[in-house]
Amino acid sequence: MNQRFAWLALCFAVGCADARGTLVVDVRSDFVAGVEVTRVETEIGSATDGDVRRESRAVTLGDDLLEGVRVAEHTVTQSATVRVTVQLIGPDGVRVGERRTLVAADASETVGVTVLISRDCATLRCPGAGDAPEATECLGGRCVPPECRPEEPSSCGEGECVDGSDCEAPAGACAEADCVEGICVARTNPDACGAMQWCDPERGCRDHVVLDAGRDAGLDAGGGTDAGPVGVDSGPMGTDSGPPDTGSGVDAGPMQGFLCRDDHRGGTATRVYPFGMVGDVPLSGDWDGDGIDTPGVRRGRQFLLSNDGTTTALTVTYGVADDTPLVGDWDGDGVDTIGVWRAGDFLLRNRNTNGPAEITYRFGNGSDSPLVGDWDGDGVDTAGVRRAPNLVLLRNSNTSGPAELEYGFGSSGDAVIVGDWDGDGRDTVGVQRGRSFFLRNAHSSGAADLEFGFGTGEPGVPGDWDGNGTSTLGVFRP
Repeated sequence: MNQRFAWLALCFAVGCADARGTLVVDVRSDFVAGVEVTRVETEIGSATDGDVRRESRAVTLGDDLLEGVRVAEHTVTQSATVRVTVQLIGPDGVRVGERRTLVAADASETVGVTVLISRDCATLRCPGAGDAPEATECLGGRCVPPECRPEEPSSCGEGECVDGSDCEAPAGACAEADCVEGICVARTNPDACGAMQWCDPERGCRDHVVLDAGRDAGLDAGGGTDAGPVGVDSGPMGTDSGPPDTGSGVDAGPMQGFLCRDDHRGGTATRVYPFGMVGDVPLSGDWDGDGIDTPGVRRGRQFLLSNDGTTTALTVTYGVADDTPLVGDWDGDGVDTIGVWRAGDFLLRNRNTNGPAEITYRFGNGSDSPLVGDWDGDGVDTAGVRRAPNLVLLRNSNTSGPAELEYGFGSSGDAVIVGDWDGDGRDTVGVQRGRSFFLRNAHSSGAADLEFGFGTGEPGVPGDWDGNGTSTLGVFRP
């Protein structure tokens, strides 16, 4: 490790008595706080090596992202160039925006960094055709170098606006165009909507949907922990960079809830389940063993499961709110049940009832993202993880141990989805990139076997919605 940055990182973590400088990070965005964005993840690391300091900040309806929120403040005792990465995370855990910038942290003064992330960068990948290789970041719908930030406007090129009159008005009547730091943004007016609504700059006032999905009763089911001595061998990194973003998605329409199709094509939703509300984590599973997947959601510590896509059939309190919810058939009885992933620990139940974990083991690392599927077609769902940037590690039993399958697929930043795309009885992976879905039918690196667009970038939810043995896609639009 670079000695100077090692000392900087140490002071970031524990503080230093003779500290002389401060690095302050603020984020501004026209994504809607508490609805489209519920968390901001910040990384501050060396510009030359892999050492990073991570911070997480919750975002609520009361925050004004467009005016700016503070996401990090760190002590600096040695001057160094650092890389600041900010990610905006939605209620489903999917990243909706990201921006990286380089800044000279000064040990003798306070240095402020404003990271601006606009919604017109959601689907733009940089550098684009004709852009300079160093233009790796997006600002105002164009590619710019990482040195670009409001405090260093000379690195950003010419701005696109002076005031809101220079900008195109948003489609939603509850929002108006504004100019922030030379960038056109959408400024929402919540007062233009009803008490139980929020302002979507693209679609106008939308309901905070609360159907028969219940409220958190505050019951604590626990769900013990098993630290597990065995992790997973990281293995070789995958080499497939994944398919390009086709941008071919078709808006599934103005409906709300789970919008699903029964085939691997874009177009209008073939079935709509009006279930869930803003802030829920969408799930799907065969809760009653009839061979058909139906919706569910995780809200706080509660799993709310529906057999008809409209009313709640089962309410289960399990785990803690920060756990990642899991769904699978852990015992091969044909019924999907709940589980959670807690920083590398899989804590699973074979019944959709309150109670402690019935299966516990450790697989992967705390920084991985969990996956679940029937990888070998034996009727039992088992564990997997996605390890950045694109490595898939899978195991065929619900036990600790090394990965039995490993390969690369997709690109860093893709959301990984799992399903039986070809009906052969084995689950394989796919990725969601914005509104585009890329699915593969084999456990190996390579090009996608299926590519299509559906929805407008909402989180994808795979399921066998018609009971024909093949998983297709839905999206969750609360």
